[in-house]
Amino acid sequence: MWDRYPLTPEKYAGWIAETPGDCIHVRVDAGIFSGAAGGARALGQFFYDLPEALRSREITAILPSSAARNQPRAEIRLEDLGLVSSHRAYALTGIRTILQQSAFWCLEDARYLIPDQESWRRFQSTDHFSRMDTVSGSCGRVAIRSTNQEAYDYFSAYLIALARCEASCRDDLWSPAAARVLRCLPPEKAFHFHSGHRFIGYSAHSLKEFSRLLEFIPEEVFSFHQGQGDFSRWIDEVLGDSTLAERITHCATPHEAAELARERGRELCHDLK
Repeated sequence: MWDRYPLTPEKYAGWIAETPGDCIHVRVDAGIFSGAAGGARALGQFFYDLPEALRSREITAILPSSAARNQPRAEIRLEDLGLVSSHRAYALTGIRTILQQSAFWCLEDARYLIPDQESWRRFQSTDHFSRMDTVSGSCGRVAIRSTNQEAYDYFSAYLIALARCEASCRDDLWSPAAARVLRCLPPEKAFHFHSGHRFIGYSAHSLKEFSRLLEFIPEEVFSFHQGQGDFSRWIDEVLGDSTLAERITHCATPHEAAELARERGRELCHDLK
């Protein structure tokens, strides 16, 4: 048995008081309480009593939703958090599936499309991303097993909410037209890469994701779509960028098309500033 059992709010508050630093994120594994009498009730009582135990140690407790309303002390870029730099970072942050990666890329882009940073930060909750996997969990909760369809439903709901938030902010931006092209798309409007015989597992939910995925698709997939004019049609009719739609028809390779899309994305981002 754990030699610190039972874990009490007073004991936990004491550990926090002895920990250096100005801010501590409290995360308690629900498994600690699984063997305790009352189970979920014990967990609820622990968090109910914890703020008072912290106050007795002159420690202020604040919920994440309240912290999001405060002005940040400094700017932290998402890439500085290591979310996309290594396999270890993926494991630490829960970005493990193609759905999670797609949603994360859309969230990155949304930073410049949602002027209200409090609203943008609310989309960063790890719960949103964890439920896009078939095994998920969060602070204070046991692991949840979901079907592939349930994970996709969470992903779809997230992109729809993000797309609606971006749309509501568009008229407040310097160039609403550029913002429309750069926006996040719900799954039904995404570009789904196909071999001619089957869906190959990649879908682009934004211009930036489209440029990234072009680097991964096989030559035959590129040729299939380019030959049918699928790229230019989607860019023109869905993204609303006739300029890029015309230019991309002249691309002969996926890499050439990807570079063209990236360059166009940079042009449009400049228009937002």
